[in-house]
Amino acid sequence: MAEVSLHQIRKSYGSQTVLQDINLHIRDGEFMVFVGPSGCGKSTLLRMIAGLEEITDGELQIAGVRANETAPAQRGLAMVFQSYALYPHMTVYENMAFALSLTRMAKAEIRKAVEQAAEKLQISHLLDRKPKDLSGGQRQRVAIGRAIVRQPQLFLLDEPLSNLDASLRVQTRIELSRLHQELQSTMIYVTHDQVEAMTLGQRIAVFHAGGIAQVGTPMELYHQPATQFVAGFLGSPKMNFFQLRLLEVQPAALRLSLPGLAEFSIPVSSAALPSAQLQPGAVWTLGVRAEHWQLSNAQSAAEAGYSDSFTLQLGFVEQLGDSNVLYLSAAGQQGMFAMRVSAAAALPAPGQSVQVSLNLAHCHLFDTDGQAVQRSETVVSVQLAQSAS
Repeated sequence: MAEVSLHQIRKSYGSQTVLQDINLHIRDGEFMVFVGPSGCGKSTLLRMIAGLEEITDGELQIAGVRANETAPAQRGLAMVFQSYALYPHMTVYENMAFALSLTRMAKAEIRKAVEQAAEKLQISHLLDRKPKDLSGGQRQRVAIGRAIVRQPQLFLLDEPLSNLDASLRVQTRIELSRLHQELQSTMIYVTHDQVEAMTLGQRIAVFHAGGIAQVGTPMELYHQPATQFVAGFLGSPKMNFFQLRLLEVQPAALRLSLPGLAEFSIPVSSAALPSAQLQPGAVWTLGVRAEHWQLSNAQSAAEAGYSDSFTLQLGFVEQLGDSNVLYLSAAGQQGMFAMRVSAAAALPAPGQSVQVSLNLAHCHLFDTDGQAVQRSETVVSVQLAQSAS
């Protein structure tokens, strides 16, 4: 059993607090991913679980037992670092066997454990080589194998794929998923790469500014982000954000304007919203993923449940083979907006105006604090702004 529970964990260096109010329960056998931008505290928390960093405040439990003061070697875990940290003068076999030899385990048992781990990782043919004779991907598998032979309750992996090229990262992600299914061990994996998080994690904890912004399955976080930060961090291309202004509060809806382009009436229960957010002219943010809008005309869009069309300017196109990503701009809106279309779609030339429409059933609404606003499933009405006609 290797449940990990974090209760009100805080980490400070002098007067600087880098982590605060961390509450998280990691289930036995779960693959949990910590993801977030550099400096958000995810690796620091992993090192606190490992015992390599002291916990300033709060309680850490491993397998139901308080572990704050437990020595790292007694926590029943193994850690795989970003750097492979292999002994260059030892063979692969000796690197993997080293920790077991320190426990005075019988040589026959050590060989059996190493060979079993090597077979799982498909590196049995490398046991007589030294690290300098291995590729980056092979070295990383040796580092993982060194952890496996110890049969830990808990695996901690700190950005283990960041030194690999793109193709090796994909291959190693598959191997890690297969390994987790085979071992059924609890794994905590730290990364700044949202693709790794989405493809590996059974659940993901998104870190932001020294805290956890949201915890959930990959699809929960993708489709139901709790904050604008989570919405923008997960997904490629990242979610598009439009700045809207409130025109009026309607019964069970807000009427919002994309200045000069369109107006939207979006069902929202206004009862729980702060009064400042309900004043005419208040700023709201509409979030739309690249796949949730399209090139269209008003008639076809309305029939498909999309908004009426409005006009944006095409900046440039990324041709990805299976699809194209169009980058568009709008007067009065910062940055460019990404829209994914079929590779077979006819593309206008850069610089031309294009008609687009939004799938309002999949849009997200955020208040001035970046918090997601709960909405109903049905769009009340969508109208073109007068200035766009």
